[in-house]
Amino acid sequence: MINRNGYVPSLSHAAFALFILLSLLSTTPISAQVPAESLIGEANPRTGLRGPLVATRVTEPFIIDGRVTEAAWLAIEPLRAVVSEPNFGAAPSERTEFRIAYDDEYLYVSGVLHDRDPDGIRGTSLRRDDGSLSNDWFAVTIDGYRDRENSLTMAVTPAGVRTDVEAPDDAEGAINFAWNAFWDAEVARTDTGWSAELRIPFSSLPYQPDANGLTTMGITVWRNIARKGEIITWPAIEPLWGNPVLKASQAAEVEFRGLSRSRAMHATPYLLAGGSRIPVLAASGSIWNQESSGVREAGLDVKVGLTANLTLDLTVNTDFAQVEADDQEVNLTRFSLFFPERRLFFQERAGVFAFDTGDSDRLFYSRRIGLVDGQPARIYGGARVVGRVGKWDVGFLTMQTAAANNGTQNVGTLRLRRRLHNPNSYGGAMLTTLVGADGR
Repeated sequence: MINRNGYVPSLSHAAFALFILLSLLSTTPISAQVPAESLIGEANPRTGLRGPLVATRVTEPFIIDGRVTEAAWLAIEPLRAVVSEPNFGAAPSERTEFRIAYDDEYLYVSGVLHDRDPDGIRGTSLRRDDGSLSNDWFAVTIDGYRDRENSLTMAVTPAGVRTDVEAPDDAEGAINFAWNAFWDAEVARTDTGWSAELRIPFSSLPYQPDANGLTTMGITVWRNIARKGEIITWPAIEPLWGNPVLKASQAAEVEFRGLSRSRAMHATPYLLAGGSRIPVLAASGSIWNQESSGVREAGLDVKVGLTANLTLDLTVNTDFAQVEADDQEVNLTRFSLFFPERRLFFQERAGVFAFDTGDSDRLFYSRRIGLVDGQPARIYGGARVVGRVGKWDVGFLTMQTAAANNGTQNVGTLRLRRRLHNPNSYGGAMLTTLVGADGR
């Protein structure tokens, strides 16, 4: 177990550390139960619909330019948007139109965001993954498995700056702004406000079709008007929590038909080359230049969609030079600081591996991979599989890294967990291994 200092004890090959983590009480705080989406005979007060929203399938892809002007968009009835904050249930102070559509490859979400004071629209930040509500936002939050626990959010400002966020534990735990996905967004400013279009590949989303080919996701579409402190959502979400629009449990059910996940593959190679010219004093006393150049490092990251539920990540000679630097912090305590994982390879469905035991203590901390005795160590390669099999969340990780004695070591983790008798309880198990080159 990792203690407050982040120390991970070595585990012998003969006796793996097996942690059986069964609990009838979830680590996720119990949220207020919401009405079921499937109501017969009367409209759901949260969605304005008599059942789940059946998303509109389009036959031709939209031109993503931020302008919601195509006939296919205008033929879709806008969703009923209401104020979440500050006056829950009130009509939006500015006319707001949300629409959802899809085709074989993409989920499309659009917003026509009217504003009677276009000069008051705020989009001042140019920093990606800026979670501040000081900007106006158009966003969609997606619970792909409809497990009411894990959500992904894609958002864009009027300046076209994007943010993508992963929120495990129904947004009651750590919000992961370091997670990134493949998706597109465009915005347009008009005399009556602004508009936005999001195009999200289904290959970037986890989902699980049933035996009849029906896929149900939880979706929340929302808008932030910064100068008014007003958040407008579909469905209606009471502001009872710290991050209500990110909560998977509050999303509305949306149905999709005929989604067949292609085995998408994304490859990210890298090559580091360089040259140098060093003045050298020869024996004769003259100075000449010693030149060198060539390839210094090369590697590859590959992401493969095995099924609609499982994703495989492979890495060879992993390079993390592109990772955003940690924020500087001043430590006035006797404990080590805790920094979140920012490396892309470890990001997708990281919540599967998470099991917090209080404060920053946790059974598995991926930032320790690539560190030996507190110093960076080379990661030769590894593999990672995350997703869902039936009702089980599955996570498997194996990494081969350098060791302190100039040898190698293997770090492995297997995580299984599933919901038990209600949405607020689950059980699972975790196996962790640390094996040296000598087999111990």
